[in-house]
Amino acid sequence: MERLIKLCPHIMVCLFLCVCTNGSGNFPPVAVIDGNLKTYINEPVVLDGTKSMDPDGDTLSFLWEISAAPSGSEPVLADRDSAKPLFITDKEGPYEVTLIVSDGKERSEPEVAKLLVFKDNLTPIADAGEDRDILIVDTINLDARNSADPMNMPLSFSWSFKSKPENSTAVIENSNSAVARFKPDVPHSIYEIQVIADNGQYKSEPDSVNIRILNSPPIAEAGDNNTTRPGQTYLLHGSGTDADNDVITGYSWRIVSHPGNPLYVYLENPESKDCLLHTDPSGDALGDYIIDLRVYDGQVWSEPDTVVISTVNSPPNVNAGQDRSVEHCYTSSFPEQGDYVAVNFLQAACPDAEKLTLEGSASDPDGDPMVYNWAVVSTPPNAPSPIIQNPNSLTTQVDIRSSAPTILGSYTFRLTVKDAPYGKTSYDDVTITVNNRAPTGGGCTGGCNQTVTRSGCTSAGNICYTQPMVTFSNIKTRGYDPDNDPVFNEYYLAPNGGLNCVYSSGVWCGNGESCFSSLTLGAYLFVCSNSSTWAGTNTIRIRFKDGFGAVYDNATNDCTLTVNCSSCN
Repeated sequence: MERLIKLCPHIMVCLFLCVCTNGSGNFPPVAVIDGNLKTYINEPVVLDGTKSMDPDGDTLSFLWEISAAPSGSEPVLADRDSAKPLFITDKEGPYEVTLIVSDGKERSEPEVAKLLVFKDNLTPIADAGEDRDILIVDTINLDARNSADPMNMPLSFSWSFKSKPENSTAVIENSNSAVARFKPDVPHSIYEIQVIADNGQYKSEPDSVNIRILNSPPIAEAGDNNTTRPGQTYLLHGSGTDADNDVITGYSWRIVSHPGNPLYVYLENPESKDCLLHTDPSGDALGDYIIDLRVYDGQVWSEPDTVVISTVNSPPNVNAGQDRSVEHCYTSSFPEQGDYVAVNFLQAACPDAEKLTLEGSASDPDGDPMVYNWAVVSTPPNAPSPIIQNPNSLTTQVDIRSSAPTILGSYTFRLTVKDAPYGKTSYDDVTITVNNRAPTGGGCTGGCNQTVTRSGCTSAGNICYTQPMVTFSNIKTRGYDPDNDPVFNEYYLAPNGGLNCVYSSGVWCGNGESCFSSLTLGAYLFVCSNSSTWAGTNTIRIRFKDGFGAVYDNATNDCTLTVNCSSCN
C-alpha cells in the first residue's frame, strides 16, 4: 500500500503531461523508484529506477543520491548514474534515497524513497521523526509511527528526554504511545528526545529527535482607539510583551494615514515608548489618524499593532428657554374725554412686556466659538411675522403685540447655534402663547337710575294712554380692559319686563334684546314707552365686550328706568 501511494502521483503527472508541455514541445520525464526497500545491515540492496518514464520516449539518464541516513552511518551507493545502483548499508535505521532522471532537455522532479535497514530479522527500528525548529508558544507533537518491525509485529513505544535545558520542568505526555507531546518551557534552547520501539520480544536502538526553540517575536501593544480634538496633541502610550521574557529594547511608531495637511501632522519621539501625535487644527481635518507600533526584543521586530485616533467635533448644546404665555397688549392711547368714556385704556406700560424677551443659552463641549441665530418657526393663521430685533444675539426682543389687532395664539421661535470652526449646529424651539383677558369693572357712571312720571294720563290696568313717549338721557358708561383693548359698550334690556325702549337711533329692542353697541363718546339717550307700553320699571344692562369677543356682563352694570303714571282716569 505504501508503494501504491508513492506511485499514484506519477500516474497523474503522466496523464497531465499527455496534454500539457512546457511550451518547447517537450514533456518532462518522471522518476520512479521501485524494488525491495527493506534490508539488513551490510546486506546489499539493488535500487530500481527502470520504471521511470518519458512521455516523449526520450532516453533517460539517472542520478541517485543518499539524502538521509542514521547518525554515524557511512553507506555506499555504487553506480549512482545507472538505472539500478547497488546500495550497501552499515547501520540499522531508516535511510532515504533520491532519484532524478533527465531526458537531455529537462530534469524530472526528485523522487524520494525510504529504505529500512534492520539489525536482524528480529529487532525493530525506532523512528523519532525529523529535527524541528519551533517557538516556545507551541506544543510539540512527537511522532514514532514511521518506526518498523522486520516481521511486521505490533510495536509499543517509550519516549523520554535524552537532554533538556537546565531548570526545565517540561514533561512528555502520552510517553508510551506512538504519538506523544510536550510543551517547551525554556526559550532559546534545545530539547533532545528519544524513543524506543518494542515488538514484545526485542527492543530497538533509541532514535532521537532534536527540538530547537527559536526566539519568539515580541507582540506590540499600541493602545486603545480613542478620540481627540483637531489641533490637539495626543499621547500615544505603547508597550510590548515577549513570550521568551526578552526585554523590549526598541519602539517604532509610524503614521499609516491621516486627514488634513501633512505640514501639521507628525509624531514627536516616534522611537520612544510614549509618543506625541500632533493633529491638524483646521476645520476640514476631522477623521481617523491610523498609527502603528512595532517593538524590538533585541533579536527581531514584532508585527505592527494599529491604533486609531479620531479627531471629532461635538455639536453645541442649546436651550431656547421655557415655553410661556403672555397677555396681548395695545400700546395706543385713547384718553378720557370729560365724564363720558365710551372706551377706556390703562395708561401704564403694557403688562408683562419683559416676557417678550427671547433669552437663550448655549455652550460648546469643545470650547469652540459659536454664532447664534433666532428665527420665526410658526405663527397663528393670518398673523404677521413677528420682528426679532437682534436675531444674532442669545438675548433679544421680539415684537408680537404691537400689531393692531394682535393675532392671538402660539408663536414659535427657533434658536440655532453653530460652532464657528466646524459648522456643527444644534437648535431648540420656544413657544410664546398670546392670550386675551376679558374687560372688567366700570359700568354705569351717571344717569343710571332715572324715574319719569307721566301726568294727565289715563290708566286702564296700568296702561297709560296719554303720553306716548318717555325720554331718559345722559346715561354715562365707563369700562376697563386689562389688555388695553378697545371696549365696546353694549346695551340691552334685562328680561324683567315693564317697558319697551328704543335707543335714539330709532331701533327698538324688547326684553332681553341688544339695543346697540358703540365706541362713540358721549351720553346715551333712550326713549321708552308709547301708547301701548306698560308703565313701570325696566332695566338696561351695560355689557362690555373687547375686539376678541371677551365679555364682562354683571348686574352691577344695570341702569333702572322707571315710568310712573299720575292723574290717570
